[in-house]
Amino acid sequence: MTIAQNAVPCNPNASEEVKAVLKYLSDLSGKGIITGQHTQTTVQKELKHIENITGKLPALCGFELLAYSPNINYEDSGEACLLEVAENKNTLDNAWDWVLNKKGLATFTWHWFSPFGSRDKGFYAEHTTFDASKAIIEGTEEYKALLSDMDVMAGILKDFADKNIPILWRPFHESEGTWFWWGSKGPEVAKELYRIMYDRYTNHHKLNNLIWVWNSPLPEGYVGVDFRQSFR
Repeated sequence: MTIAQNAVPCNPNASEEVKAVLKYLSDLSGKGIITGQHTQTTVQKELKHIENITGKLPALCGFELLAYSPNINYEDSGEACLLEVAENKNTLDNAWDWVLNKKGLATFTWHWFSPFGSRDKGFYAEHTTFDASKAIIEGTEEYKALLSDMDVMAGILKDFADKNIPILWRPFHESEGTWFWWGSKGPEVAKELYRIMYDRYTNHHKLNNLIWVWNSPLPEGYVGVDFRQSFR
């Protein structure tokens, strides 16, 4: 991620905590880095390895929220998928411990099992019939299901907002590729999905604790300068 100088939140109603984090990262740009580590399971073996070697923990920890997807098809999933879900369950307990007790920064990623039509690892395009190009059209069943899933995740994020805890939120990651359902219909569709979520979370749910992260190298899929993205 590249941090812009004099970073400004894309959300004009961003919390003071969000502004403080962005200022810290912006001031650090060109002078230093913060270390971070993504973790996928509740065991967090990556963090334990780092701490054993260095005696310290990273400043930033990434948490995966795939097990919190509302529409996992448990009945039509292979052992690898079920194990991945099982190992990820309750990872939010780790996230709460990280931000409250370890005083670290947290970033969330969501391998989103599609709102319907999925089997096995339903975040992959090959494992779902869900059509993302229909999900950006208001009134469609895909659009309604999209918002329903978004609202479930918003409830999780709201708990952090209520405690004024900033979260680096990285939805629809790797959308330049076709392997995930949100990127399978091209960058323009992926961009609209991102904008729908931003509007839903910012204007409807008032999640002013989110630092919106854009994770795609393709300029044609960029969500727009009007978002004033601080991370790209």
